[in-house]
Order: sequence, then structure tokens, then C-alpha cells
Amino acid sequence: MKVSLKYGSVVAAVVFFSAGSTVHALNQEQTRARMDQIFGALVTVLPLSLNGAEYEKPANRELVLAKLKELSEQSQNLQSHASGNDRMFAFVAGSLAKDARDIYRWYGRGSYGESRYLLHNLTENCIACHSRLPESKAFPAAEAFFKDVKVANLPLMERAQLQMATRQFDAALQTYEELFKSSGGRTSEIIMMDGFVDYLKLCVRVKRDVVRPVAVLEGMLKRPDLPKFASLQLEQWIASLRQLAKRRDNPGAELPAARKLMFEAQRASEFPMDRGRLVDFIYASRLLNSYVQKKDPGTAGAKNGLPSATAQVQRPDLAEAYYLLGVTESIIGRSYWLSQTEFYLETAVRSAPHSKYAEKAYAFLEEQVVVEFSGSSGTNVPEDMQKTLDDLRKLMKR
Repeated sequence: MKVSLKYGSVVAAVVFFSAGSTVHALNQEQTRARMDQIFGALVTVLPLSLNGAEYEKPANRELVLAKLKELSEQSQNLQSHASGNDRMFAFVAGSLAKDARDIYRWYGRGSYGESRYLLHNLTENCIACHSRLPESKAFPAAEAFFKDVKVANLPLMERAQLQMATRQFDAALQTYEELFKSSGGRTSEIIMMDGFVDYLKLCVRVKRDVVRPVAVLEGMLKRPDLPKFASLQLEQWIASLRQLAKRRDNPGAELPAARKLMFEAQRASEFPMDRGRLVDFIYASRLLNSYVQKKDPGTAGAKNGLPSATAQVQRPDLAEAYYLLGVTESIIGRSYWLSQTEFYLETAVRSAPHSKYAEKAYAFLEEQVVVEFSGSSGTNVPEDMQKTLDDLRKLMKR
């Protein structure tokens, strides 16, 4: 059976919730039970969706519809169950529930193309979520699902991302390194791929290894077809990695350390989206993710992973941490399906609406939205996003 990257990304949803998020001990058994049901539905429907004709075949309609209904219902249950876990868990659970519901509705209406497209792009962002925190245990069910997949037949980029989606981190690193050494594509194309960002995230955040990528990047510098812009980026990434290898971060001081590192990186950047300091921002996000994992009380009293002003004590430190995460994500983010940048910025405002970082986060979020939804026909912000901005503005004025 041939599986492309997109289908591996769907399985990433299951892996994210089962192995990649912080689940309180009392909720762990229930969470795994729900995830087993979700995974069971995916195991049936995904192979059929690999071929459009099979997905749309009348003989398969009853089975597919039943499994998509199960996927939708169990995703709604998971969303309801998400309170008490970390905010990213609740946020992505809400997104999964919405997408699963839409997939089921599209299929029920006979809109098979729309349903299949949404299914195949359900959790592209989960690859990014998997690389937030240090490596944890793998997810046996996902490993079993892919045991018969002819991974060696996949293009290197797709193979690496499939391995990353299923939390096979060591294998993913090896595949990325094989890709970077390959002669199958132009060096400039390899440099511009998301693979470099993912590879550095795996090394810096998941494996906590800033030494391994140095030799790999130095090897890229020797390629004869390396364009000048790429060589400048690689040289700066190598310099950053060597400097980071000398760091000795003190537990509990992650927030000020990240703040200082980001300030120095921004000051050294030639322009706002300069990728030369990419590694520094990845490392800063590592510190910030560690901080919020330890300091954030979770989603008690929250909705869709977002804190309310009345649900908890105001936390200016969390407002700053989430604001800085929003900034780093705007630079290092790779997911187009679900914007973690917007989530982090909104969470910053709601964590401490009257803090200076809430004001900064709101301004940045507003700018992101205006830029995203502006074009030749003017600015057309979706109704739900405009409501979010209006609600946050009111919250800050109370």
C-alpha cells in the first residue's frame, strides 16, 4: 500500500493526542480510550480515501459514512474531554472536532472531493506540534498501522515527514540527512523546503541536540550549486548552533532567557523575516514551551483551550510567554492548516488582558489578520475572526 505525506499527517492527529501532549494522569485512560476509537475509524477510512474512486464507490458509501460519523462523534467527545489538559491539546482537539464534523457532512451531501481534501489535510499542523517538546514514548498503534507501508518507496521529503508524524524521530532525522546529501534536487530547492525547519526543530527541541546538525549543515555548504543567499543562512545557522552548544540554562529561568535570546536575535537580523537567526528562535521556543508546560495551570474554566479573564488569576508572565511564542511561531512556523501564531497571541491577551504584553499581542494579532485577509478587493476579515478581535479589545478595556 502506498501512503503519501498527507495521509501520514492525518494519523498525526492520533499520535499528537496519544503521545505528544500533556495529559493529566486521571484523564489518561479515558483519553486513550477515545483515541483508540478515533484511530479505529481512521484505519478503515484512510485506505479507502487513497483512491478517489474507492472513496466514492456506492458499495463503500455506507461503510465510509458510518466510520466518518464515528470519527466525528468521538472527536466531539475528545473536545469535551480536553479540559484539564494543556492548552495546545484543547486547542487542537477543538480544531480536530470541527474538521471531523465537516468531513462527515461533506461526505453525507455527496461532496466527495471536498470531504477527501479536508480529510487529507486534517492535521498538517500536528507535525509542528510533535516537535514542541522533548521526545516521549512512541504510539504503538500508529507504528502498527504503518508496518506494511513501503516507506522506502516514498520520496525522501514525504518519508521524513511521515516518520515525524508518527513520532519516529530518529528515523526522520536520518531521512532528512539523506535528503540533504542527495543529488536528486537543486540545493536551493532543498534549502527552501520545510524539511530544514523541521529537521532543526527535531534536533533542537525534541532531541535537545545542537551539535548533530552542525556537520550536516557544513556538508551542505560544500555543494557546488549552493546559491549565495543559502550559504549566508547556513553559515549563520552553524554559528548559532555552536554558540547554543555553550549555553547552560538554569531551570526556572526559561522566560528571561528566551526573552534575552530573542532580543539579541532580532537586533542582529537584517530585516523582520530574516531566516539567518532561525535557530535562535527555535531554541527560544524550546525554552518558552518548557516554561508554559510547567507554569500554565491548564484549561480549567477555559473554552477551546483559551483562558477566560474570570476563570483564573491574571498571569502577566504567561501573557509574555505566549506573546513570545506567537512571535517565534510567526518566524519558524510551517503549518498552514491551523495557525498556532494566532492561538498563542490570543492566549497571551486572555492570560492577562491589562498587561503590556496583552497589548503587544493584540496589536500583532490584528496586524496578522489584516495582512492575511487583505488583497486586491480590499480587506475582508471573516466574521468569526472579527468577533475574536472585538471580544479581545473589549476584554482589554474592562
